[in-house]
Amino acid sequence: MLVFLISLRLGANLSKNSSTIGHFGNLCGVCVNLAIWSRSLVNSESVTVMMYPELKTTEQGTVTQVMYATTEIGLILASIPYVVKYTYRGEPVKLEMLPIAGSPTLLIRSQGLVDSGVAPFLAMVILLGQIFDQLEAEGKIKPPELGIVFGQLNALTGEEGSIGGIQGYAPPGVLNFLLYAIFILYYLLLILGDLGANNGWQSLWIVGVLVVTNVGLWLVSSRYANPFQVRTQS
Repeated sequence: MLVFLISLRLGANLSKNSSTIGHFGNLCGVCVNLAIWSRSLVNSESVTVMMYPELKTTEQGTVTQVMYATTEIGLILASIPYVVKYTYRGEPVKLEMLPIAGSPTLLIRSQGLVDSGVAPFLAMVILLGQIFDQLEAEGKIKPPELGIVFGQLNALTGEEGSIGGIQGYAPPGVLNFLLYAIFILYYLLLILGDLGANNGWQSLWIVGVLVVTNVGLWLVSSRYANPFQVRTQS
């Protein structure tokens, strides 16, 4: 019974990990789709390409400033994965450290939305919506194109909502209490039962090995339930 409960919790946590990664991949895919579509606006001169500064570190360790070409849409789309990542990692989103900071105008607008109580992700979506509405009002994109774009924005918010739903769900407290109670009772009875009678004091280290193994699997699976909190080192 206990092995079943541990395996069930392990499978549930790994499933959360897999599902979250899948939805985050879909979210990034939507950003790429919008970026490709916005590139066509550049080719038709509907959107102006601007030069933005970027600091780069050379192989000698010196920091130099270079210029790169992009659009306001591109800066917002490049910032969205970072916003989602840091939001569900539980860390504050520092907009001034994201690609959107390349445009002082966008940074001020987005920071103003966040300061007024809007979530950072929604602030990015609002900025995109405002830009697309302005392009449609200026006749640079047609109403059918606007409908397709907002369909992509719906997909974007849908994937972020799925991530929030997966990571926001927590098992009822009573189930956790029962699981802890069964865990403790099982090993207590194991020591007092046949294992203790047949092995004496040696039963303590035998049970200790079993406890460390099962608790270790449980804790590792709990950590990997949220892939945004997993840090890798190269």
